[in-house]
Amino acid sequence: MTAMMWSKQQRLVFIETRLYWEGQLNRRDIELFFNISAPQASGDLKHYMKVAPENMVYDKSLKAFLLLDTFQPRFISTDPYEYFSMLLLQQNERFSDQIFLGSPPPVATIGFPRRQVDGSVLRSLLRAMKQGFAIEIHYQSMTDPDPHWRWITPHSLVSDGFRWHLRCFCHRRKTFRDFVLGRILATADTREDTTTAADDLLWQTYLEIEIAPHKTLSPTQRVAVEFDYEMQGGVRRFETRAALLFYLRRLLQIESQNKRPRIHWKNEASITSREAELQKQAQNDYATEERQEV
Repeated sequence: MTAMMWSKQQRLVFIETRLYWEGQLNRRDIELFFNISAPQASGDLKHYMKVAPENMVYDKSLKAFLLLDTFQPRFISTDPYEYFSMLLLQQNERFSDQIFLGSPPPVATIGFPRRQVDGSVLRSLLRAMKQGFAIEIHYQSMTDPDPHWRWITPHSLVSDGFRWHLRCFCHRRKTFRDFVLGRILATADTREDTTTAADDLLWQTYLEIEIAPHKTLSPTQRVAVEFDYEMQGGVRRFETRAALLFYLRRLLQIESQNKRPRIHWKNEASITSREAELQKQAQNDYATEERQEV
């Protein structure tokens, strides 16, 4: 993509988004969305035709530019999940007028309760991560009826698809742990600390996961599952951080606990064994290393 003004680049992204996902667009679409003049919109269309002549053709009867079979993306990703992300954003009134889709299909989302997160707490944690500082938090754990103050050194945010966590070094437990953001009730002081994500062994270690169709499936069902999960040779391999195995295991168990499970975690035993080795190594590292706390 050649260097150009951000506003012009956005209009070219708009043209290609409408063209690819909806099959057509016209000059008026650009005028209305960006509140620009007809000559400026025409100029954008001419520029797009110049850089991507194989992508669209003008239909005089429809007075619209139509998608060609020879389309090749120049400004957007054609990944379906990019489109799904736009659909979800459009459900939010704050962003609905910023999404480039013109006539999306009806969309329904599950009304799952949102986990609360205090905005001021999040801002404090973000600042601590940016500065590389430790920060004192007031945390409500699942194992203690009363919240307690403790020092942590946060390094990353984690989403398991349902809620957000904070990956950090817990100075109370002397180990890296996950804290649910919604249970951090308040923050207090900060201080310098030398602990970083590089010290988090489980975070830095990637493990290869193997899933396969469940053995109880019929041959036809196996083919469908292999296609659904883009399996090669009956197996789908992907990587995840060792620190996130807990959440992956919970997601995979959603499948295995069904009366008719579709997938099987093929190398679960070896991964579980490797996870235990890493946890033991991490504990030994924390026990022998002198950590300076200022």
